[in-house]
Amino acid sequence: MKKFKPTLFITIVLLAFFFICKNSFSTTVNVSVSNFQFSPASISVQVGDTVRWNWLNGSHTTTCDGSALTSRPAGAAAWNSNINSVTNTFVYKVTVAGTYNYKCVPHGGGGMVGVITASAPVVTLNLTALMEGFWNGTFTVQDTVRVYLRNQTSPYAIMDQAKIKLSSSGNGTLTFSSAPGGTYYISVIHRNSIETWSKNPQSFTAGTTKIYDFTTGAAQAFGNNMILKSGKYVFYGGDVVRDGTVDASDISKVDNDATLSLSGYVVSDLTGDDFVDAQDLSLVDNNAFNSVSSILP
Repeated sequence: MKKFKPTLFITIVLLAFFFICKNSFSTTVNVSVSNFQFSPASISVQVGDTVRWNWLNGSHTTTCDGSALTSRPAGAAAWNSNINSVTNTFVYKVTVAGTYNYKCVPHGGGGMVGVITASAPVVTLNLTALMEGFWNGTFTVQDTVRVYLRNQTSPYAIMDQAKIKLSSSGNGTLTFSSAPGGTYYISVIHRNSIETWSKNPQSFTAGTTKIYDFTTGAAQAFGNNMILKSGKYVFYGGDVVRDGTVDASDISKVDNDATLSLSGYVVSDLTGDDFVDAQDLSLVDNNAFNSVSSILP
């Protein structure tokens, strides 16, 4: 009896996994061809998707070859199906973003036309992050953060940015439409917390969602620059003047606003309770005493 070769098994598994992953992010969009119309006549797809026309009745084509009533993005392949009838199909894989206008050759002049709008796959990030004063051990006060995708090499240029209001668990999903797939640092800015970056550049693939959770360990932040609070790692609070350091200028701002009993959505409210009071002053004073500041690449 021959011995089973584990290396061969692993190779087969990896190839199968690659094939599944390669095809799991694309979609086939169906268009019916009947009664002198394409249905739906207008569809939206992503690059990598396939459009499949299904003939239900009649003799028609689906054509996009640069002739009258047709157009396609530069670099996209033309197509022109045969005149088909019942039970026939035709498929076209979209490889270029843009607008495709197509027709049925015999009946295009009578209005049998269609439109495909193709967009490039976007980069998506599922982020979890908590702010020191906003997290109470059970939930966090919901607030807005701005997230930047930065180049992995100096000077760490901003490739794209997005803004989101995080949930009561500190979670949110952001879409970046300008950054292509690639490797980026994740930089998070909050109105009165220390700017915090991911521990290292993260790999993003267009059309898929990257998951990044800052709260699971100090090492999730560049320079381990977070603090443990009630079982979660959180961003340091108190950078009210947004200069990257918690110091006397931040204390002064919070102290003045507390003296005035300032309330509402204000930058000096470090706990998110809409009041500037002793709690906020205590947090900023403690972090200033410990010389808390941002740690960046």
